[in-house]
Amino acid sequence: MRDSWRLVDSGIVGPPVSAALDEAILEAHSNGAVRDTLHFYIRSSPTVSVGYFQKVGETLDLDACGRLGVSIVRRGSGGSSIYTDEGQLIYGLVVGSEELPPTPEASFAVVCGAIATALSSFGIDARHRPVNDIEVGGRKVSG
Repeated sequence: MRDSWRLVDSGIVGPPVSAALDEAILEAHSNGAVRDTLHFYIRSSPTVSVGYFQKVGETLDLDACGRLGVSIVRRGSGGSSIYTDEGQLIYGLVVGSEELPPTPEASFAVVCGAIATALSSFGIDARHRPVNDIEVGGRKVSG
């Protein structure tokens, strides 16, 4: 396993830009152009990120999103919809499966540990709490 991942801090970006950056990082990694990457960003406006396989019209109230000014982006990974806004630090991780341990618990330890270390570089005292949580000041902030 490598000792370091690339850290990209995009700062505050618009919803389409954040989705495009995540997609570009994934594609560049797939082509061998960049190493494993942890990407931090903050979305500049309220956004719902829809999972790859979700049907937007069945999942979201599109009229309400429009009325409330909530943007909609689709991400390349599966899972359910996620609401984010200017008050949240978001991360994306692209890492080759060969870089992770064989068990989910050990993989979570590596990934969450790396995220906590990266947050520490911004002056945030973050720690991994098994199985897959990240804590700041004894409170869960991710997982």
